[in-house]
Amino acid sequence: MGIKVYTKAEVDDYLALLTVQINGLTDALSKGLDVGFNKADTIQIIEASKRIIEQEAEIGGDVLKILDDCGDTSTITDWNEANDGLNPVENQVYIKQGAHSMALGVDADKIGEDHAEWDNSQSLGDLSEYQHDWIYMWVYFSTLDYLSSTGLPFIFYIGSDSSNIIFCGFAKTDLSVGWNLLKFDLDNPTGTTGTINWAAVHWQRLRVGEVTGNTHDFTIYVDSIMFVSPF
Repeated sequence: MGIKVYTKAEVDDYLALLTVQINGLTDALSKGLDVGFNKADTIQIIEASKRIIEQEAEIGGDVLKILDDCGDTSTITDWNEANDGLNPVENQVYIKQGAHSMALGVDADKIGEDHAEWDNSQSLGDLSEYQHDWIYMWVYFSTLDYLSSTGLPFIFYIGSDSSNIIFCGFAKTDLSVGWNLLKFDLDNPTGTTGTINWAAVHWQRLRVGEVTGNTHDFTIYVDSIMFVSPF
């Protein structure tokens, strides 16, 4: 049984109600009316609740399993850099869920490649029950200027090893500056190689493609890689 999170459509009415409550309390406060409780504290609580709902409403479905919480309980040093990638760094500024995210730096001058990669070969165990679900992850881009405009500049791979994988990718036009909730339908992947043994998953990769001739360093942030049920 997962944690139930609702789509934006399901909470539109509730968000509208919270907005009415905030506006009503603010109006009462401005008129000096006595509404019988601490008005300022109540407004703050309602506004905080609204922000939480707006953040979580994008997910939808049930969160079935967290693959990597990106530093809250997981070890980000399990991710190993390659090509233009730098070693992952724990981050507490750009956060979508929990208290940490994983900062993935791209060093354009490192070896002059056109992409950066991070691999994780830690065992994820038996994931057979999730092989027809979705994988969601939060990814933050401060800029898209240095991402490749051709192909798929962001790809996530998962498999039983590097030769037996499934992968899903996104074009630059699918991405935006700020937080992106990227959704991978495991029944409709971008591609596959070999045959995954879902009972023994041991391999993940994150790949960022750079614009041709890139000379700029940049960082992306990844938070909460998770299995979510279709909705």
